[in-house]
Amino acid sequence: MTFYKYPKEFMLKLIHFYLMGDYSFEKLARQYKIHQSTLKEWVR
Repeated sequence: MTFYKYPKEFMLKLIHFYLMGDYSFEKLARQYKIHQSTLKEWVR
């Protein structure tokens, strides 16, 4: 069983925002108070 600190829906929402080109890693990380490397890992 995999444990996630964040809800899956939250993770998918941020991935979607990034992939649609609306936000950069930096802007999303700052706005949602997560580390950029965490967001990059989710997208990867």
